[in-house]
Amino acid sequence: MVRNKHILFYLFIIYLVLQSLLFMISLISKLNNSKTFVYISFIIPNAAKTLISRLSVCVFSKSIITQINFLIYVVLPGNRTQNPRVKSSALTTRPKRRKNCAIRLKAARSGKVHSGHLPRTHGCRLLIPQPAPKNALLIELHKLNVPCAAGFIRFAPNTPTLCGKLEQIPPPSRKFMYSSSSKNPAIELHGRPSFAATYRLVDHCHDILLTARNGSFEVGPAVKLFCSYHIHLPYGNRVALRLQMGTGPKSKENDLSNIIHEDVLALCRGMELTLEDGESRWKHCSQPGDPLRSVQIISEANSVRLNISVLAKKNSSAMWLKVWWMDKAMEDVVGHCDYGWVLSGDFCISAVREAKRAWRQAEAECVRLGGHLASVLNERQQQVMDQMLIHTPGAGVDDVYWIGATDAVQEGEFRWSDGLPFSYAHWFPGWRKHSSQPNDDGTSGQDCVEARREFPPRPAPSSPTFMWNDRGCREHNYFVCERPSVD
Repeated sequence: MVRNKHILFYLFIIYLVLQSLLFMISLISKLNNSKTFVYISFIIPNAAKTLISRLSVCVFSKSIITQINFLIYVVLPGNRTQNPRVKSSALTTRPKRRKNCAIRLKAARSGKVHSGHLPRTHGCRLLIPQPAPKNALLIELHKLNVPCAAGFIRFAPNTPTLCGKLEQIPPPSRKFMYSSSSKNPAIELHGRPSFAATYRLVDHCHDILLTARNGSFEVGPAVKLFCSYHIHLPYGNRVALRLQMGTGPKSKENDLSNIIHEDVLALCRGMELTLEDGESRWKHCSQPGDPLRSVQIISEANSVRLNISVLAKKNSSAMWLKVWWMDKAMEDVVGHCDYGWVLSGDFCISAVREAKRAWRQAEAECVRLGGHLASVLNERQQQVMDQMLIHTPGAGVDDVYWIGATDAVQEGEFRWSDGLPFSYAHWFPGWRKHSSQPNDDGTSGQDCVEARREFPPRPAPSSPTFMWNDRGCREHNYFVCERPSVD
């Protein structure tokens, strides 16, 4: 009976505390405080196990919807060591890791979010509002500072982790677009990254990268639409385009210069198409009543960009465009090599970017493809490799690639994995007083050779060519494979 009275007394105390917490919540919502977390523990005598009760409350702030978690630990003696995080004081410290921290971004056309909006916790998830079918949500990272050993940000489960400082991350990797078909879209935060990002709704066709060998897409009809398509094929392949627009009688015109002009002075009250091909740029305005036109274009290089804007008072069948594309090989660059491979001396070479690997695993993959890691035997082959890597779809200035050179057998005596003589080198010369390559003293384990354009310290200028650097063979890089050319 006495024990029951004690328990009732403590339950009454808990009730009073809960009432106090509800009062605190109302104050928090008024003050727009989005990062308050309260942990309370009680010690109740004469019992045998730990009871845990949880109260979750959502508070709406101006920029995001923030979840505030109140954890009440009721610890009964006889098992006080079961949860070592619980302390006998009235306010406990926050657990190091909270797997259930989830905060939903406010559904709006645009907004901002930064680490100051989040609780001081190790790990959290930013839940992304599901875009409407005709929209997508674009998020762009503007600030990041977290050591890679201490945490990272990831836009989606199968995307790369982002850590370090923002300037160390290639600009294309700083943004991510969530489509209406994205399942449970969320940004994963591990550790305590300091970051700032913006998000905004865009059209579903915003900044689309197309790397398939051939394909097609349609745009329209619509009232207001802004689309951007970037078709990027492997180096050595031009883009053969066919554009079809208009709905009237078929036009006999098929000359690009007759229908596409550099400048459209008047505002286009229809569909405006801008084609960017290397240094060239053309525009065309398709309006209601325009004849059906079919235009064929072959690009100067291995990529083109199509920007499409629609500004009309109402839906019209004239606001319609269909695009087909396919590759057209540049024989002087690719020779008889397969698609995605480039001729270099007696070999075909290709950049492998599906996954980063250690040097030995990269060599094994090249052997599986019918060759070895690439050897570079002269200046001409170095230039071919440079052009291929610089113009590879998705390439960034900070990309690093393994090549086939190693001195693992005898320190200082480099050899190619294909057995060819090591008669040419393209080492990074270093800065004025340091960083010349190779710089392994025989004890550092830097026995494999990589090709790169950026060398510390930052922000040093990037090299226009991929220069060589000796590196530990267990590092993971992209890599360049070679295999014999077939005449």
